[in-house]
Amino acid sequence: MCFSAAASFGASALLTGATLAASRYVTEKKQRPLLAVPVLFAVQQFIEGWVWLSLTMEQFAHLKNTVVTAYMVFAEMVWPLWIPFVFILLERHHSRLRLLWTFQGIGILIIFPTVYYMLHFPILASVSNHHINYAPQFPGDWLLWRSIAYALAAVVPFFVSTYPRAWVMGIPNALSFFIAAFFFPGYIISVWCYFAALISMSVWYVLRQNASNPVS
Repeated sequence: MCFSAAASFGASALLTGATLAASRYVTEKKQRPLLAVPVLFAVQQFIEGWVWLSLTMEQFAHLKNTVVTAYMVFAEMVWPLWIPFVFILLERHHSRLRLLWTFQGIGILIIFPTVYYMLHFPILASVSNHHINYAPQFPGDWLLWRSIAYALAAVVPFFVSTYPRAWVMGIPNALSFFIAAFFFPGYIISVWCYFAALISMSVWYVLRQNASNPVS
């Protein structure tokens, strides 16, 4: 599998198109944050396209620190906050809502040290074997705990939520993580986000199915 600036820009365009297609199936305001998921991924992939350019073309090298930092803000901070928020708005069952608020709290808690470390430690980025290796120079202990907390906030809500067909998005998202971790261990931040971005197009399917075949 070969990744490149063209692949990232192409994914951004596909996600934008998928969002426009899905928007016609939004029937309630509380579904809008779910619709925004592929939009946010489109922005993230667009940014990574510029990361590619900054790492591979000298005329764009001056953009490297800015675009790498912007990409890592999405990868490290946006998703553990946004995913629980999406399902909190959609949840109707109080017991599950309490769990989702717990995951939201976890997402909020990991933001503060992440901001601190991003401000005080460098984030290295380089191209190797057609992938981008993002290497934040954070303390090792924090990386371990952050990974656990991140998964709780950004992955588990898909399976806790009772929103119809949330699992359609959750299962491939979780599988893509293990695929990225097993086959691309040095590039997991870039590869998993790319997979997750493409998987987010399933928002179109979920909204369409729920609009035409609602599950009570």
